Amino acid sequence: MSPKYGQSEGVIWRASDAILDSTTGEGNDLCCPQFSIFVDSQENFEVKLLQKSGLESPYVCEYCGYTTGSKPALIGHIRIHTGEKPYICDVCGYRTRTSSRMNGHVRIHTNKRSYRCGQCTYRANRRDSLVRHYLTHTGDKPYHCTQCDYKSTQNSTLKRHVFLVHEKPKRVQEKGNGEP
Repeated sequence: MSPKYGQSEGVIWRASDAILDSTTGEGNDLCCPQFSIFVDSQENFEVKLLQKSGLESPYVCEYCGYTTGSKPALIGHIRIHTGEKPYICDVCGYRTRTSSRMNGHVRIHTNKRSYRCGQCTYRANRRDSLVRHYLTHTGDKPYHCTQCDYKSTQNSTLKRHVFLVHEKPKRVQEKGNGEP
């Protein structure tokens, strides 16, 4: 990894300018007092320096240029391009790119509904389902149509509304006028 630069309050630091940390007694840790970075290798120092400085994300996708500060996030992102789905459900064969999605999927088979509504007996196996359910109690409809006064509790319902009420009639009218 080539030397990277970070900047804070007008001071520019290069990873190659790191000093040995005398506080550990080890004498082999790199540190940067400007960003309070203490690591055990040049490569880790450069990654931490970039993350702290906020100037650059050190991990870059070779397919599309996507950048992130997390190596696991990059690995998961690259799987979008490669199609790799290494996590396989033992029950039904469902495959996914991430362990977190697999953990969520497995709840379908166990019927474990650990998310409980505090206002009624509703239980959900996913947090987002419970959040959506709460809207039935609050009456909040956060999804608003930009073309009329319609409001919805779910984005998918709003999309269906826009298609059926605003887009489909235009398409039918255009076909009736002989336009493609």
